[in-house]
Amino acid sequence: MSYAIFPNCGSVSDSCFQALSNLTNISFPECRFVQTNAFYGCYNLPLISFPKILSLTYSPFMNCSAISKAYFLGPMIPAVQNGSSNFFANTPMSSTSYLGYYGSIYVRASLASLYKITSGWSWYSDRIVGIEVYDVSKNITHGQCLIDDYLGEGTSTFGTIYPDDGYALPSSITVSGCDYTYDNTTGKVTISNPTGDVTITGECNPS
Repeated sequence: MSYAIFPNCGSVSDSCFQALSNLTNISFPECRFVQTNAFYGCYNLPLISFPKILSLTYSPFMNCSAISKAYFLGPMIPAVQNGSSNFFANTPMSSTSYLGYYGSIYVRASLASLYKITSGWSWYSDRIVGIEVYDVSKNITHGQCLIDDYLGEGTSTFGTIYPDDGYALPSSITVSGCDYTYDNTTGKVTISNPTGDVTITGECNPS
């Protein structure tokens, strides 16, 4: 398994993806909770993004030695179990000399200073980078677009349009506020480089 895309998943359970060495890309736009050892040892996973995360438990990303970028762009600072700082143990986040480079944790610019003094997160204060974050609105008639609700400056994310029963994917869509690509055979939407709030609009036609 190289991709884990779960657009409606609210929680990643204990050891769910542990030691999946081929995992390189994940998408959990609705996930609120990541549990113990959820991605432990996924050492080819380079980037994580959890826009709606509320809580991290013990060592969910431990030994994910390729992670150099982590995005927590939601409007709340996720709680960490018992204030523990080991959720990024043995990753580029956890040691200034680990694999010879730093990792970065990207958060809303308005919350960056609070992250740096919050229990658990304060250990990573020199990794925390504040960026501007823009809202993503989705207006798909006779369908839905499952994609992150937030897009940070200079970043990208992807999602999928799902038509309602009896309808087909839109032949085209309109996206304002950022660059985008859309595949009308699969419904995959990629948005990037926002200049303001993003709106995705389209209409699924009867099949």
